[in-house]
Amino acid sequence: MLDGYPRTIDQAQALDTFGAELDRAVDAVINIHVEPDVLIERLSGRYICQNCGATYHKIYNPTKVPGTCDVCGGHDFFQREDDKPETVKNRLEVNVKMNTPLVTFYEQKGLVHTVDGDRDIDAVYKDIQAILTKLA
Repeated sequence: MLDGYPRTIDQAQALDTFGAELDRAVDAVINIHVEPDVLIERLSGRYICQNCGATYHKIYNPTKVPGTCDVCGGHDFFQREDDKPETVKNRLEVNVKMNTPLVTFYEQKGLVHTVDGDRDIDAVYKDIQAILTKLA
């Protein structure tokens, strides 16, 4: 299983060549699809306690008492530059631009299995597990 590789068509072709030499061809590509707006909301919701470094998410893991750190009781929070909506949006745009040719490359080979990632993590996991089980 590879994650984050290949990133370019040249790398995908090199992987095909290497796989052929080892008789270990790529037999599936799992594409977890989530709408960009949902990804931006997920990725830009993280915030951190300035005092102790505890990490929270405004939707998925908020503080128990709004504005108060569960760990140290602090009230000062910050958001990393990487987690700000503008930065997340730019990263996603670059990711889509880079990955679209790869998805097309593997679709033409009939290897892409798209999973709806805009669901509960257990449902996404079950779909991926089913794909991998069929390949075994």
